[in-house]
Amino acid sequence: MKSKDKLYIISGICIVIALCFTAFFIYPTLSDVIRSSHKVLADKAQNILMQKELAELKAFKDNESQYTADVKRAGNLFVDAQNPVDFVEFIESIANQSNVSSDISLAPSPQGGPINFVIETKGSFTATANFSRRMETGSYLITVKKISMDKPEFSKDDPNYVPGQIRSSFAIEVVPKP
Repeated sequence: MKSKDKLYIISGICIVIALCFTAFFIYPTLSDVIRSSHKVLADKAQNILMQKELAELKAFKDNESQYTADVKRAGNLFVDAQNPVDFVEFIESIANQSNVSSDISLAPSPQGGPINFVIETKGSFTATANFSRRMETGSYLITVKKISMDKPEFSKDDPNYVPGQIRSSFAIEVVPKP
């Protein structure tokens, strides 16, 4: 063999060894470094986010007295499912203020869901519309699911006859206290 051929063989072996060294030692090390640097950047971003959340929590705690009244007011929007007396008194009060007579009954409700009521009223159309508006804009979270109205069939000689009086039925849902 000529020295030139030996040189080519040795150069080829050195190149193969260099490629193997790169493939098995340097590349895995570099990929671990890249993966670790991505993890460090993600941890740093998470740390910044946690610091912001901590600052917001501290600001909330510092201003807690401002929020207490709002939280209590929000708590009053819900009906006590076990004892809805306050809600019934609220409905009776706005019925009296609206000049309608009312009959309130509890309807079947799903367990843990909204509480259903049926309210039967008698009064003029204007008074009934005023009652509906006051009920929906009142101090409880109320959803009117169904309203039905009809004019009673009375003769003018009947003692129960009131001109312009209508009967209405409201099917409502209220949100119970959690």
